[in-house]
Amino acid sequence: MDGVEYLDGSLAPDVDNDIDFLRRHEVIKYIERKHEGRTCKILTLNTLSGKLCIKECGKIVGEYSEEDVNHVSDMIPKQFGKVKPLSDAAEESEKFAEWVEQNPSVFKIARKIENLHKNTGVHPSGIAISHDLIDDIMPLQATSDGELVVVMI
Repeated sequence: MDGVEYLDGSLAPDVDNDIDFLRRHEVIKYIERKHEGRTCKILTLNTLSGKLCIKECGKIVGEYSEEDVNHVSDMIPKQFGKVKPLSDAAEESEKFAEWVEQNPSVFKIARKIENLHKNTGVHPSGIAISHDLIDDIMPLQATSDGELVVVMI
């Protein structure tokens, strides 16, 4: 603010509120009107999960059917609803470890592409709010709908 940097990007403050889906758009519109030119929706980066990597590499490299790769990917354990990394999955699941032993090239390629960026999206309710005009201080990107989103990487 006024040429003085108080916080770097990793320490940016945030406020999280849970707002009912049915009226969320009203709250977002209010914030956008209240802080005109100083708000922007947030870009999200979606990554390739280990499950998806095994499926795609299994079909392409291993020449397996959709049904076969679905069966293999179901062997990959989850923790708290999140897919475990492939290296951990091979250690934790005996069945998956056996499949990995029989398909080392598929596993090797899948591990190389695991967690790469797959595509982008827009956070459903996240909004960046700035003291300064948002386009003066942050990189912006246009979505396919022409809406601007802030890139917060």
